[in-house]
Order: sequence, then structure tokens, then C-alpha cells
Amino acid sequence: MQQVYGSQCLGRTAVFEWYKRFSEGRETLEDDKNSERPTLVRTPEMIEKVRDLIIACCILHNICLM
Repeated sequence: MQQVYGSQCLGRTAVFEWYKRFSEGRETLEDDKNSERPTLVRTPEMIEKVRDLIIACCILHNICLM
């Protein structure tokens, strides 16, 4: 297959994974709906919450912030 498809050819592990998926009833090659990376949400409120969490962890573990 690699002689025909070259670098476009799936690796052995990927072939076994797709075989498993189709054996379990999958019918399409389309990506799963939630297979993408989660969306990043960056708001002032979230930044403040993360900052507070970091400070609380540093205090809990007696680590000084510079």
C-alpha cells in the first residue's frame, strides 16, 4: 500500500483502530463531533479566577511568588 499511496498511507496502528471502529458499528469516515480540541475561553473573570487559584495553591504549599 505504501508503494501506491506513499506518505498518504495510514500506519498499521491507524488501520487497526479504524477496523475496530467499523467492527463496532461505525458507518462513516467523518470525524466525531467532539473530537476537536476544546474551545479556549479567556475572559477577565476567568483570568482572575485562575490567578486566585494559583495564589491559593502557592500559599497552601508555602511557595513565594515573585
